[in-house]
Amino acid sequence: MFKILAVVVVLLLCSGVMNAEDKRNFVPLPDGVSQYGDTVYMSISIMDFDGLRDKFIGLQKFHWKKMIIDLCTGGGSVFDAMAMVSLMDEQKESGKIIEIRGRGIIASAGLIVLQGGTPGYRFLDSLAMVMFHEMTSYKLFTADTPTSSEENARILRKIQDQVISFIVSRSSISKTDLDAKIKNKEFWMDANEAIRYGFADKIWTPGK
Repeated sequence: MFKILAVVVVLLLCSGVMNAEDKRNFVPLPDGVSQYGDTVYMSISIMDFDGLRDKFIGLQKFHWKKMIIDLCTGGGSVFDAMAMVSLMDEQKESGKIIEIRGRGIIASAGLIVLQGGTPGYRFLDSLAMVMFHEMTSYKLFTADTPTSSEENARILRKIQDQVISFIVSRSSISKTDLDAKIKNKEFWMDANEAIRYGFADKIWTPGK
């Protein structure tokens, strides 16, 4: 009887030591990231290069093969979006799969991020809407001269050409057609239209 009690006490003590050790070695997942098996999950609603970079850095201590990103955004900084795609490309080059599930609205710079998904894994919800438009620049309380206005337009066009060339490289639409569709207007698409233009691969169906 005493031997049994002694064994139980030792086991409980060891369990306490192990739990304390586990707590000391425990590394939490980055904020906003969850994991199930070898798949990690997160969402993107704003264009935030720093936030996505920090998540990838935090995930270096974890084993994962696939990332599923729920994307619903009204857009934001085109430079953040392009940098975020660069981060995704680095993960894909290391053998990871980046699956993007576009929901609700994927607008403006959001279309850039959608192109960061692994080919074949760029999904859209059947109710999703996609929108793209010309680059915009907002300046308050400034006085432009004709020369400065022309220079600003030249720079904006240069940025837009680079972004459009990138999107075209990962879709099936031509640069001429995309330029024409966004000239002085917003280019709206439902999920099936976006897939037809090659901006996404297929409709995402839950459970499939």
